[in-house]
Amino acid sequence: MELFQKQHLRKYCKALANQKKVLTVGLRSSYAPAHWLAFSLRMLCEDAQVYNQNTDDIVQLSSRMDKQWVLIAFSFKRYSKETLDIVRIAKNKGAYIVAITDDVLAPVSQNADIVLQVPSTDSSTLDVTPPLFVLLHAIVAGMSVIDSEQVRQRTVEYEHNFEIYRTIIEE
Repeated sequence: MELFQKQHLRKYCKALANQKKVLTVGLRSSYAPAHWLAFSLRMLCEDAQVYNQNTDDIVQLSSRMDKQWVLIAFSFKRYSKETLDIVRIAKNKGAYIVAITDDVLAPVSQNADIVLQVPSTDSSTLDVTPPLFVLLHAIVAGMSVIDSEQVRQRTVEYEHNFEIYRTIIEE
C-alpha cells in the first residue's frame, strides 16, 4: 500500500489514463462521488463506469477484470462490507485498487495499491464532501493535462453529438 502524496498526482493520473477500464465503487453516501468521478472520467479515458448495486453483478463484471482495470473504491466510516468484498474480488483478478477513504487504517486500505486519504472529523462524515471533491477534481484535471489532445478530441465529438441530438431544452 502506498499513501498518496501531492507530488505523485501526475504518476497516478497517468496510470489511470493508461488503463483499459476504470470502475468506481461507492455505496450509500459514497455513491454520489463515485458516480461523478465515473461520469467525468468518461471524457478522459476509454471506458469508465460506476458500479450500481441495484443493476450490476460484480461476479459478471469480475469475469472481465484483469491487470488493465483500475477499481476506485470510496469507503468512509460505517464502511460497507459489499465495497470491501468488491475490492477483494477485483484485487484477486489483478485490478489496480485505489482506495479513497477517511483513514489509512480503514478496512478498504488492506487491499489497496494506493490510499487517497480525505480526513474527516469523528462527529460526521458529511464534512468530507468538500475536500473529497477537491481531490476528485484534481484527479480529473490532472488526467486532462496528461492526454490533452485526446480530451480535446472527445470534447469536440461530444459537443458535436450534443448539437445533433439536442438533449437540453433551450429557453
